[in-house]
Amino acid sequence: AGTVGARRYLGELPFELVSHSDEIELAGMRVRTFPTSHDVADPIGLRFSTADDALGFCTDTGELGEEALEALAGTRILALESNHDERMLATGDYPAYLKARVGGTHGHLSNAQAAAALAQLLKGRPCHVNLIRLNAVKERDLHATDERTAQAFLKALTERGISATLRRSMGSDIGGACGQLRARYLGAADAWLSKGCGEGHGEEETQA
Repeated sequence: AGTVGARRYLGELPFELVSHSDEIELAGMRVRTFPTSHDVADPIGLRFSTADDALGFCTDTGELGEEALEALAGTRILALESNHDERMLATGDYPAYLKARVGGTHGHLSNAQAAAALAQLLKGRPCHVNLIRLNAVKERDLHATDERTAQAFLKALTERGISATLRRSMGSDIGGACGQLRARYLGAADAWLSKGCGEGHGEEETQA
């Protein structure tokens, strides 16, 4: 509803508006919204529930309030943003106003905040967390999660009694880790398309 209020032309589209504390039935599921904390109009998170299962989705929030934590509790699948390392944000190249925005209560969850929230949501549940670090993808300007950051997230969970391990990253030295093979494929596809999809003389180009 907040987005429509900020962009009046959207009100002409045929959809049902929901607020930040609504519940609706959709395709056999119960969909519940809850308020998040971000510098946009009426931001929300979502909980999708069936009779015996539940999924939670919460991104773009600077903090998790009691209503958000209550809505996300008991979900089997959870999408929770872990946006930045506080030290890297403080010492990075962003201008001061952007650092304040990202790290503020209406910005994004830090790794430490996300780990604490995850530990709270998993407390007392039979579970194990397998942390998978981001691999470097040169073609997409993605940088690998450094060891200090990954270990800090792992420690934040284990110190709170959550069983967790950090997945070994293998194949990154040959561009074969998660995300890297796809990037290589996309790069080859882009090059192929830029050459006219192989048209011209029936020539074929192969790549090992």
